[in-house]
Amino acid sequence: MKVTHLIDPSCTTCEVTVRSAPDDPTAARITQYLRTASGKITVYPLEGLPRKQIIPISDVLYLETNGTTTWVQTIDAKYENKQRLFELDAALENTEFIRVSRYMLINFDYVTAIAPEFGGRLLLTIGPTQEMLQQKNRLRAQSGQPPLTKKEFEIPVSRSYVKSIKQKLEKAL
Repeated sequence: MKVTHLIDPSCTTCEVTVRSAPDDPTAARITQYLRTASGKITVYPLEGLPRKQIIPISDVLYLETNGTTTWVQTIDAKYENKQRLFELDAALENTEFIRVSRYMLINFDYVTAIAPEFGGRLLLTIGPTQEMLQQKNRLRAQSGQPPLTKKEFEIPVSRSYVKSIKQKLEKAL
């Protein structure tokens, strides 16, 4: 692999071009990483045709894996993603995403409640605020789609990740 960084004082934005052979898995991973770092994520619907979609990372409530498959939950749908959770975790460093277990990352912007659990664990409730839901429904109405109803998810936090959640909460306050 050859990497070249050209500095151009006249550029106002960063432009990245990945040139590779067709079906090069390394190039595909690099492209996915760069796309995630720029605030977008590639997903595939669980139902219907397996057509690739690119959505804003800010629409994601949580990311979950079973070790081989990574799922992306948004306000209105659940998708599959081809990246491993640890790759997404690295790409989403210094964002509102935080790990709550070996199998899950959540978007802290969507946390609506935090409750203590037995054994030093926490239970997070995540979902869109009423304002977010109204905004999303206005956009859906313009495109002729039915409105969304409020849906919340209860996410348990593993004991080993409770400290990082508390630190994130202290920073937010």
